[in-house]
Amino acid sequence: MTDWQTRALGEICHVAPGPSGAYQGDVAKISGDGIPMIMQIGADNTIEPRSVRMVAARHEDDLARFRLAVGDILCVRQGSLGRFTMIGADQAGWVYGSACIRIRVERSDLVMPAYLLSYLMHPPVRDALIARANPGTVATIRAADVADLPVALPPVRCQTAIAGATQAIDDQVEASRRLIDKLQSQRSALMTEFIGENLPVEAGAGTALVGEAANVPVGRRSGRMS
Repeated sequence: MTDWQTRALGEICHVAPGPSGAYQGDVAKISGDGIPMIMQIGADNTIEPRSVRMVAARHEDDLARFRLAVGDILCVRQGSLGRFTMIGADQAGWVYGSACIRIRVERSDLVMPAYLLSYLMHPPVRDALIARANPGTVATIRAADVADLPVALPPVRCQTAIAGATQAIDDQVEASRRLIDKLQSQRSALMTEFIGENLPVEAGAGTALVGEAANVPVGRRSGRMS
């Protein structure tokens, strides 16, 4: 692997923290006009609708340098450290909040955004980054500490293969997650069908079912089917 390199993240990317919290008091839920601002990254490394707020359009010029482009990587700067996500076409032109840091590839001859995302999400790398955080009531990491993180850089052709393989696994994980959500929904619907009117109006400790539990078919009284 003599053709591999190691560079500090700040040598190959522009690393920029989000705007000051001055804008935090001038945001609203995503319904309404304005500029979408990503406040946080979800536990599954996605951008959840509830974490997006709208900033008043009058701040557009002030927030111009915090605009996001396709391929930008966001990482959490405050709170739940170790979360990363990549900006897609749907989020292009949005901005990011003070709890995030933007990582934008500048040396595309050395690193692919998709590979970099997989690298940053690799548990040993993620843990090394978290270890740089300042301890406190709310864990915080500085942009300078993120920029100083060493990055292992294989040749771009290898990065393409690595990114493709990890994306294929991510796609399977997402498909499995959707299947789990569907099955959980079906389980809930099944319980509703089985219990029906026997469900108490006011559920609580010691509340008995209204009706005869014996009406439930044998083998369907527990959380598992026989």
